[in-house]
Amino acid sequence: MIIWASENNISCLCLPAGFFLLKSLSEHKKFLSDTTRLAFEHGVSFVLGIDEDRPILRRRPNSPAFLEAVRNQSIPSYLYIYNAMMDEVSISHQRSSTPTHAYLKLVPDGDMLSPRMLELGDCKLQLIHCGEMYDDRVFSSNMPKAGVVVGHKCMPRLTRSLRGKAKKGFSLINTEHRFQSGGMLFCFNNSDNMSVRSHNLIDDGDGIWIDIALWRLCKNGRLLPISVKPSMLAIEL
Repeated sequence: MIIWASENNISCLCLPAGFFLLKSLSEHKKFLSDTTRLAFEHGVSFVLGIDEDRPILRRRPNSPAFLEAVRNQSIPSYLYIYNAMMDEVSISHQRSSTPTHAYLKLVPDGDMLSPRMLELGDCKLQLIHCGEMYDDRVFSSNMPKAGVVVGHKCMPRLTRSLRGKAKKGFSLINTEHRFQSGGMLFCFNNSDNMSVRSHNLIDDGDGIWIDIALWRLCKNGRLLPISVKPSMLAIEL
């Protein structure tokens, strides 16, 4: 996908949360290093969701054990972020995941108000890890107006929240696992509050498929859909 992105002048790839389920990040350093080196060679930034296979991820998100993990900032779900312009890697963990976590303010202001961003040229893209989007502090005035919600799965309340944040001046897209019922790639724009669905399904005929949506990040913080040409969909899976 990195080589395909480079050949089609795409500067950044955003893959869903939990795109990889690994025993631990430390045991896959070579794979991540090789992926980063390939991205550097082709000038492509990327955001990759990685979950560690821990028992806590199988607990209900509002259970006492999970609430404690949120308080301790130890949810084993991460974003591996590579900035090709700066040749820098950063790894961030998911801070919270439900409206209850946001309501209880389990995460201190200092952590929730610290933006996680990816700089693309003169533009900044905020990275919101799945259920973090339910916390209004993520959308404070010092945050970039354009953002991507790196999600695990689609829920009706997610799209309602995206629409609500757009009304406050944010332009947001989502990336998620499309096998989930109702999964779709959206853009809620800060100028007209209209949702744009993008659906460019690629199927290799063997049951392996990928849905790609292309967006242009503008300096004014808007995210605009880009028409996908058939030739751009010739990706090997």
